[in-house]
Amino acid sequence: MEDGRGQRLDVTAKLGDEEVGWLVAVERRYAYDSVPTDRRYAEIREVEVERPFRRRSIASNMVFVALDWARRNGYTHVSVEASAKPDTPGRALYEREGFVARSVILDIGLSSSDPPA
Repeated sequence: MEDGRGQRLDVTAKLGDEEVGWLVAVERRYAYDSVPTDRRYAEIREVEVERPFRRRSIASNMVFVALDWARRNGYTHVSVEASAKPDTPGRALYEREGFVARSVILDIGLSSSDPPA
């Protein structure tokens, strides 16, 4: 699907009639290092599975759908942001699927009510 800013994929996971998870992937218009490249990037922006349905391969199946969509649409790379902590389930999922940590995102809160994540 195109939304004027590039391609976008919306995936909804259902068990019966119940929506239990979703994933959003989009075309990314720049490389992380901001150097023009011949690589075409897609980015997984959101992955969520409702708590009672986690650890059932739902997220893994949605990531598989996103990777297949990216391949079929000519993307050469797919990126995703995950926790920097190595023992988190989300990061472990991406690493099992073949993703490799390539960068670090640094964050600072600019007000006392907004501490860094």
